[in-house]
Amino acid sequence: MQASCYNWFCVYFCGCFHSTDEQHLFNNMTVLIPNGYHVHRRFGRKHLLAAFLGGGIAGNLSQLWFYIFHQIQWRTVLPSPKSWGILSDFLGNKAEIWQNFALDKVFTTFHKATPCKGASAAVSSIVAIETCANVVSLYDKYKELRRRRELRIADDESNSRMMKEVLYEVCHLWFVISILLADLIPLFDSTRCSKGVSETLVAYSSDGIGHAAHIGGFLFGMVYYLVMLHVSGYRREHIR
Repeated sequence: MQASCYNWFCVYFCGCFHSTDEQHLFNNMTVLIPNGYHVHRRFGRKHLLAAFLGGGIAGNLSQLWFYIFHQIQWRTVLPSPKSWGILSDFLGNKAEIWQNFALDKVFTTFHKATPCKGASAAVSSIVAIETCANVVSLYDKYKELRRRRELRIADDESNSRMMKEVLYEVCHLWFVISILLADLIPLFDSTRCSKGVSETLVAYSSDGIGHAAHIGGFLFGMVYYLVMLHVSGYRREHIR
């Protein structure tokens, strides 16, 4: 029991700080440093840490559910012995149990070396919070620019600074959309039912990337922002 709890702790908590290799670590840090800086500046270190850990755990759980989904799909790759029409109910049930056991053994053996690292999912959560904050900020800036235009307020310095912030926020939004599409397209493609035996077997990790973990972490970040930061009207300047 203690060993099992320790293994789960290592996978779902310690995995939040684990990258596959140097390139994976470099990619994660390249995204985490600028996004983490802005989230920390806006909301503080407590929310930064909570979103990071929560996103990593949520991403790992999403990847686990994705694994179970593909394992169930793999079980249907062969027709059930009950449909053969040559076995009694008792033998058909037994044969189905043996067949599922054999298929599960093949699936787990094939994917046992597939790493489950939660660092990318944790980073995705931070990116989601920064994205949500940028969307709200863009809307606020739009209202402010519209108000100034209606009142004919001329402030070139303030407008210039605001446009620089708008440029960053729009570029960040396009970057996030491209990353989400890079995860969603292969994720949905792997769930197609009309696949052959080999495609069904490798569908869980055909490219070695945890797309489900990325999306799970991103969704956690969005929910965290909406519940803990936006709805509650949280502002960074409240921190002392």
